[in-house]
Amino acid sequence: MKMSKKAFVSILVVCSLVFGAIGAGAASKLIKITAYQNPAVKVTIDGKNLAIKDAKGKAAKVIQYKGTTYVPVNTMASAMQKPISYDSKKSTFKITKAPVSKKGIITLSSDFSESSVKNSLKTEAVALIKLYADEIVSGKTTKFNSYVDKHIMEKTSKNYVLGRKYNKDKYKQQITNVRKANNADKRKKYSNALKKVTVSKIKNAYSNKSGGSASFDFSYYPDGWTATSSVHVSLGFTRLESGKYVLQTIYIN
Repeated sequence: MKMSKKAFVSILVVCSLVFGAIGAGAASKLIKITAYQNPAVKVTIDGKNLAIKDAKGKAAKVIQYKGTTYVPVNTMASAMQKPISYDSKKSTFKITKAPVSKKGIITLSSDFSESSVKNSLKTEAVALIKLYADEIVSGKTTKFNSYVDKHIMEKTSKNYVLGRKYNKDKYKQQITNVRKANNADKRKKYSNALKKVTVSKIKNAYSNKSGGSASFDFSYYPDGWTATSSVHVSLGFTRLESGKYVLQTIYIN
């Protein structure tokens, strides 16, 4: 088909065990112990089960040793939504501040790398596609406008951002164009297909960091629809005097 377009942890956890390779320096200091895997033990964070995974992303089990329960450090870093790295020279795992802040205006750290923020921004692309799916049916732009008010920097006399009204007007025109080009039945079917989007189905089509700006484009191809019916989300950032990058534009088409 074608669419026309115009920590709370419930048990004691010590994050000192990693299921993965370590450096030669650390390996030389390893101490042999006898421990036990316990598949019956679960970890919850704020009532939600934590998926225990090894360094390769495969399902794993916690280990118990002398009354203490150990969980892979990469699993806990993931639960905190923070990047993790290993310094082989210092035999140190580093869990650092997330390069993406989503509390209010979406902000990228001054030294972010494109690869470090893509996955985090994919969740935003999913949220935007789902609200877009609702609003091509309803014709309203309330959800998008609320998202813009929360996450995009407002234009003032002291900055050069495009502002919230600019984004709202662009989006409203897109919704109007799609609704004019497609009948109600097609819009409903397309909306249902878009709502099946997940982070794993999002493709990072393009990303760029250059000078005082950065941009990330994501695509989703709904099952049963032609490639030209894919939906694209573009997130544009601009750099402030502080060096941080703030979300300036959102395009959905």
